[in-house]
Amino acid sequence: MSSDEIEFFFSDAARALDEEILRLEERRQMLHEKLGAEQIERLQALFEQRLDREEGIEVRNSLAYWERKLLWTWARLAKLHALRRDVGRSAMKHLNTNRQDDD
Repeated sequence: MSSDEIEFFFSDAARALDEEILRLEERRQMLHEKLGAEQIERLQALFEQRLDREEGIEVRNSLAYWERKLLWTWARLAKLHALRRDVGRSAMKHLNTNRQDDD
């Protein structure tokens, strides 16, 4: 694979990830508006594992459809942000390696 092809791959991957992150951020915003502050606070405590075991079980057992969707959206966003960061780092390493080879 040529250097240009690798750079295109990183660029294309970053663009696709950015688009998906934007789409999920819009969904997250819609879900926040639908659920309200009190429910979101309770879900954040569950998501961030700040609840004790019994509370966590109780909250999980009482989750409604939209609450489950929000938890899924937060988890997916966290994964996509981590992947986007990794793609950026890999692209920078590739660019730095190519610069050193050119010197």
